[in-house]
Amino acid sequence: MATNAHPSGLPQAYLTDRVGDARLVVAEGQFAHGVDLNDIQDLGERRSRRIGNMVARDGDRVEGCEIVVVPDEAPATTVTVSLGAGRIYADGDVRSVAAAIIEDVPGTGEVRVGVKLTSAVETYEDDEDLVGPEPGTEAEGEPRAARVVETVVWALETDSQAGMFFSVYTLKDGTPLDQTAPSALTPVFSQIADYDFDANGHY
Repeated sequence: MATNAHPSGLPQAYLTDRVGDARLVVAEGQFAHGVDLNDIQDLGERRSRRIGNMVARDGDRVEGCEIVVVPDEAPATTVTVSLGAGRIYADGDVRSVAAAIIEDVPGTGEVRVGVKLTSAVETYEDDEDLVGPEPGTEAEGEPRAARVVETVVWALETDSQAGMFFSVYTLKDGTPLDQTAPSALTPVFSQIADYDFDANGHY
C-alpha cells in the first residue's frame, strides 16, 4: 500500500493507492483520518466515472450546445463560431458550459472545437465561509475542508487556454462534420441492437 500526495497539491493532504478497494468501513473508537475521507470520495468518483463511460463518451452533447459557423468577409479565410450554452459529458461528469463566440477560426483544413476543463483549489483563505459555522463550539471559525472548483469553457484544441481539452465538433473547411446531438445512451442501444440482431435477425 502506498499513500501519495493528493492531486490537489495541498500540504498534508493524501490519497491511498490501493487496488481492489470497493468501500471503507469505519469502526467506532477509531481516529478520523483525512486520507480516509479523501479515499471515500475517490472510490465514489471512480465508480460513477466507470458507469458514466458506459453510456456516454467524452465530448457528447447532453443538452443544447448548438454550433453556428459564419464565414468572415472576403478576403479573410477565417470563420466565426457561435456556440450555445448547454451541458456536455466530460471526464466522468455532465458539465455546464456557457455560450461563447470564437473569432478568427481557420476556415480551411480540420479544426477541433470543444471544451477545456480546469480545476482550482479554494481554501478558507480564499473563501471566508469555509470555516466552522456553529457558534460556541471548538470548531467555530476553524478551517473546513478545501474545495476543488472545476470550470468548463468553449475552446479550440490549439488555443492558449489552459485545461484538459475534450473535442465536441470537428470543422472541415469551416463546416461542422456532425451537428446531431448523440443520445446519452447510444453505446447501450448499440449493445442492445447487436444482441437483438443476433437473436432475432433484426432490431
